[in-house]
Amino acid sequence: MPVEQRKRKILTSLRLSEISAVDNPAQVHARALILKRVEPQGEKDIPMHTNAEAELERLATAQATVTRVSFAKAYSTVLESRPELYGQYLAERSAPAYGAGFTALAKAARESNEAALEARKKPAEKAIEAGAKELHKRAPYGQSFAKTYSEFLDTPEGRKLYAEFVA
Repeated sequence: MPVEQRKRKILTSLRLSEISAVDNPAQVHARALILKRVEPQGEKDIPMHTNAEAELERLATAQATVTRVSFAKAYSTVLESRPELYGQYLAERSAPAYGAGFTALAKAARESNEAALEARKKPAEKAIEAGAKELHKRAPYGQSFAKTYSEFLDTPEGRKLYAEFVA
C-alpha cells in the first residue's frame, strides 16, 4: 500500500517506564536522570507555574485544539495576542518567593534522588565507594576522584569487591 493511502495512527495514553540507549562498551547499570519531579512537602505547596504561565498554557492548549496546530505554534500565537500575560509572567518569575520555592523544591528533589540511589546500591558497591574515598584522602593534592576510584579498582580488594558487585 502506498504511503499516501495508509491511515495515520496516533498513539495516546502511553506511559514510558524506561528509555535506553547504550553502545559497547557501556556500563549496563549506569542510569541518566532526565527529569524527576518531587511533590512539595510541608505546609504550603510550591507552585510549579506562575499564574500567568498557567493562563498562557491554558489558552495555548485551547488554541491548539481549536485550530489543530501544534502547541508551540498556538503558544506563539497566544503570546502575540496577549503580550500583557508575558509581562505578568516575567514579574511573577522575578518575585523572591518564587525563586526561593524552586530552590527548596530542587533541594528536596536532589535529596530524595540521592536517598533513592543510595538505597538501591549493593553492599559491594558501597564498599567500593568507601574504599575509594578512603584512598582519595591519601591521594596527591589535585588528583581527581575518578582517578583514585580507578586506582582502588586496581587493588586486590577493589577487584574482589568489583567481582562481587557484577555477580
